[in-house]
Order: sequence, then C-alpha cells, then structure tokens
Amino acid sequence: FSMMQLGSLHAANKEFELSNKYFRKAEPLFEQYTTPYDQNTFKINYAFALSSAKKYAKAITTYKDALKYYEKENMLDDMTYCYEQLAFCYEQAGDFKNALVFMKKFRKTSQQVDNESVKVKLNELNLQYETEKKERQILQQKNELIEDKARFSRYQSIFLAGLLLMGMALFIYRYFAIQRERKLRSAFQSTFLNVLQLKEHFEGKGSMSEKIEITTEVNDLANRINTDLGLITADIDSKLLSSKSFNYTVSHELKRYLSQLEDDISEIGIQSKNNSAVAESLEKVSSLKNLTSKLLELSSIEKETLKVSRFDLRQLVEQCLDELQIPKTIAISLDLTTKEIQADRLFIRQAITNLLENAVKYTQTTSDVIIEVISRYTDDNKVEITIMDNGKGITDATKREQIFEAFFQAENAKKGNGLGLAIVKKIIEKHDGYVFAQQNKPTGLKVGFGIPIQS
Repeated sequence: FSMMQLGSLHAANKEFELSNKYFRKAEPLFEQYTTPYDQNTFKINYAFALSSAKKYAKAITTYKDALKYYEKENMLDDMTYCYEQLAFCYEQAGDFKNALVFMKKFRKTSQQVDNESVKVKLNELNLQYETEKKERQILQQKNELIEDKARFSRYQSIFLAGLLLMGMALFIYRYFAIQRERKLRSAFQSTFLNVLQLKEHFEGKGSMSEKIEITTEVNDLANRINTDLGLITADIDSKLLSSKSFNYTVSHELKRYLSQLEDDISEIGIQSKNNSAVAESLEKVSSLKNLTSKLLELSSIEKETLKVSRFDLRQLVEQCLDELQIPKTIAISLDLTTKEIQADRLFIRQAITNLLENAVKYTQTTSDVIIEVISRYTDDNKVEITIMDNGKGITDATKREQIFEAFFQAENAKKGNGLGLAIVKKIIEKHDGYVFAQQNKPTGLKVGFGIPIQS
C-alpha cells in the first residue's frame, strides 16, 4: 500500500517514471497478498496515474478491468467513479462517442453530483461528437473521391491502350494495302518497260529466226511476270486477311471489356456521392463502346460472306423506320418503284438504317416533307436507293466524296464517330455496287447506293 501511495504522489508531481516504477513493484504484491477489492483499488489508482501521464489507451484498459469487478459486485459508488474517469479519458483521446456513452452512465448512477453541470458536460460532448462525426464523413467523402479519381484514371489508361491497339490494327491494314498497290504498280511498270524494249528489238533488223527467238523470250517473260504477280498477290492477301482478323478480334474484345466497364462504373455511381464525375465517365465509356461497335461492324463485313436472298424492299425500309423510332415532327416520304431486290438482307438493312440515321441527324424541322426515300431501276441493270434530307448539305464536291471514308467529319458535322457511312460503303462494295452523295435542292444532301439487280 505504501508503494501504491508513493506511485500516486509521484504521478501528482508529474514524476511519471518514478510513479510507474512504484506501481510496477506494488502490482505483483497486490495480486498475491490482497483481496479482490484491494486489487481493483490498486487498478483505479494506477489508471489515474496513467491518465495523468496522458497514457489514455492504457488507462482506459485498466479502468475497464476494475469496472468489470464493480459492476459484478454492484458497487455503485465505484462504478460511478469509473464511468466519470472513462468519460474523461475517452474525451482526451478524441473518442467523443464513447465519452458520451460513459458520461450518460455517470449521470444515471451518480446521486450526489450536481445533475445540471453533468447535463452541460453531456451537451458539450454531444456537440464534439457530432462535429467529429461530420469531419469523419467529410474525410471519408474525400477519400472516396480520391479513390474514384484513381479508378477513373486507370480506366482512362485502359481506354487509351485499347484505342492505341485499334489504331495499330488500322495502321497495319492500311500499310499492307499501300504496299500491295506499290508492288503491283512497280511490277506492271517493269513489265511495260521490258515489253517496250523487246518491241524495239523486234522492229529492228534481223533474221526470221532471231525474231522467233525474241517472241519466245517475250512469252517466257510474260509467264514469269504472271507467276510472280500471282505470288505477290497471294502473299499480300494473306497478310491483309491476318490484319483484318486481328482488327476484328481487338474490336470484339474491347467491346466486351467496355460493357463490363460500363457495369462497374454504374455500380460505382450507386455507391459514390460524386454523381457528375460518374455520369461523365459513363458518357465517355458509352461513346467508346459505340465507336468500338462500329469498328466491329466494319471489320465483320470483310469477314462475312454474302447470304443472298430475294426480299421486299418496301417492307425492309418500313422495318428500318420502325426500329429507328423517328420523331413524329419529322415527315417521311416513300417513293419505291422497285418491289423486290436480291441481296444480303441483313447487310442492306444495316446500310439503309445508317443512311436514315444520317438523314435524321441533319434534318431541319419545316412544314415541308423532310426525308425522302426513293428507289428506281437504272439503265445498267442496277437498283438505286436514294435518301434525301433538307439539312445544310455539303457544297464542296471533294468533301462530299470523302463522307464515305472512315472517321471523316464535315465542317457542319454533328456528334458521331464518322463510321456510319464508311460501313455503308463496305457493304455496298461487297455487293459489287457503288455509293454516291449529291447536293439536294434547295438544301440538304442526297446520299444513296446502287447494287446489281441480281447481286
């Protein structure tokens, strides 16, 4: 007991090292030679010394050990003292929630303490707890925002990587196409020069046997050139096929990943407070997903074989219009002189849908007929389908020819990915047809295609 008293006195004088030394010496003696009540008296004295030394975590643990005994024995005064001291320690440690809990317990069990002062203390702790709670919520929101930004940055890196892969695939495709054209042109130029040289020899003086020998050489040279050109063409076609397949695979995998990514960001949006950032990210993903879908369509056209059948053109056009759900403010006029055509129905439906989407995008709402769909037979045994709008049109003839190129955007172009008309061109070329764009009168654009009657 003397060592415990010395420990308390040294703690009161802020001599915490000496205080701790005496309490440590006394602790095993109390456990061995004293009653449970005296052992817990030692604990609350030691806990008080620890709180004086601002060792609140250890003080709280020690007070709670003693409190278990007092609550078990229903010792009201000792319980009240522990509640008050625990409230103080938790408050000093910055845990206002637990400080409020023990202060409420202290108020309930204390009989001789002025309840008004306890009420004021409770109000202070409650205010501190609410302030701490709000600060914790703000900090949590900041951390969530930082985490969301980091996640979006990762997604952006993945987007860029995906676009880079697609760009590489398109570059490879274009590179091999250009190389093929150059090799063929070079081969034909070489052939032409060789024939000219042989012609000059042949027209010169010489015996009949010499002329026969030269003719034989010309034939041999033509055969060799023909064989070489065949090998070049086969080699380049093989490389082109490989690059097309790669482009298709990349587009397909990127589309699948973007769909999963869209779901993930939507899930983040449910949990996140930063709805504007999530909405912006979803819009970017949706735009990339749409671009990837169009690239996938463009690649699949080259891979697919035509499935030709005979079908009703009017029925197909009406089906396309129903699927597009064109606003009632836009009037449609159909003038279809051709009834049935023979082609790949799915591909032609896709081409007409893309042309109609393009026309709807650029229409201007007026009291006149807005979009016209016309079909007719041409003199060279083709079916020609034209879709006209009343938009601003494209006055520059050169730019009108470029609208069927991938990613081309005119000056007055609206939001899009520049692949819709490129897909139309691929489909129609696969049917051995042609595409065209003309200025409409007084305003707008005529865009259409022609395919053989029996494609």
